[in-house]
Amino acid sequence: MFSKRKPKRVVLHAEELPQWGLVALASRAVKRVEPLMKICWPAIPQKHLDTVQYAIQLAENASTQPRTAETLGLAGLRLSFVHEPWIKNGPAGQVGYAAGYLLSAADAASDDRYGVSAVRTGYDGTLEAVEAAIRSALEPTGDQPPWRGDLHHEQQSIDTAIVHTLRNIISTSTQKQCANQCIEALRLVVARDRETILDQAPPDGWAHEDGMSPEMMSSELWPAGLPGGWPSQA
Repeated sequence: MFSKRKPKRVVLHAEELPQWGLVALASRAVKRVEPLMKICWPAIPQKHLDTVQYAIQLAENASTQPRTAETLGLAGLRLSFVHEPWIKNGPAGQVGYAAGYLLSAADAASDDRYGVSAVRTGYDGTLEAVEAAIRSALEPTGDQPPWRGDLHHEQQSIDTAIVHTLRNIISTSTQKQCANQCIEALRLVVARDRETILDQAPPDGWAHEDGMSPEMMSSELWPAGLPGGWPSQA
């Protein structure tokens, strides 16, 4: 009988991230903006927070233990709340979209039927939605931001008060400046994570099947602290 050969390890180019490295970057990016859901929507149902947090946890665990991960079927984890018309354009909806893209990237990385290009597509979608979440949190538009729509009266009163307070403190131009600064800060820490992953490559280099170290995944999200102008709980 012939024994099944172990697939040959294909080492990547020095500056190329393994697919689980991309999932790791994406999961840490979503983790950075996940608090915006509660900050910008104080009355958000706990189940929405739990769903996004669970998505992040699944992707993190898969990134560190890819060899034990079966085909995860992560895309089946529903984040349907983001499709509500009064949520989807605001921070909570954009974080939800980011979590959905993250799951798609992790799902693709865990299934040999997908190529690395599918992982990269999920990664790109994650980062785009993460930046959109920051911008929508710092640049509310209209008399009342679209994600706050037709909610209970008490929640509307709380949320409207928060928005009006923000508008009284900073002008629209300052809001845009803060958003740009926060997005740039995000890009810098993502780039730093990328360099950390490259520096932690095995002696012979990364391969796509390699997982990330738990230490990397648990390292500080904002080593220099939150960027100036970052939204805070009212």
